[in-house]
Amino acid sequence: MFKRLPLITVLIVLSTGAARAENPSPQSIEAARSLVATLKLGDQYTALLPGILFNLRPTLAQDRPEIERDFDAMVPTILDTYGKYDTGMLDSAAALYASNFSIDEHAVGIAGISLQRPVLK
Repeated sequence: MFKRLPLITVLIVLSTGAARAENPSPQSIEAARSLVATLKLGDQYTALLPGILFNLRPTLAQDRPEIERDFDAMVPTILDTYGKYDTGMLDSAAALYASNFSIDEHAVGIAGISLQRPVLK
């Protein structure tokens, strides 16, 4: 009897299944998109991408001038190609925000960001 107890326990635990996350509501997704737009995530990533590529250059090239030259030639193509995936990345960020924060938390985040911006006269 006691030899089968761990097996029975494992079967019961596995039969319950994993809890599935609920899909965020359309209002939550819209609030998250508004937060992504307010944070200007697309602009931030576009500004960071050249620096990321610049930091990858020494690792990839390993002091070989022909690789450095080829890498430098590829950077504009990589930057142009990123533009195709910009919308998908922003949608993924909005989905992540929507699944982790409530609509009220999005509103507080947007209000907090708005308060931190200087008022221009």
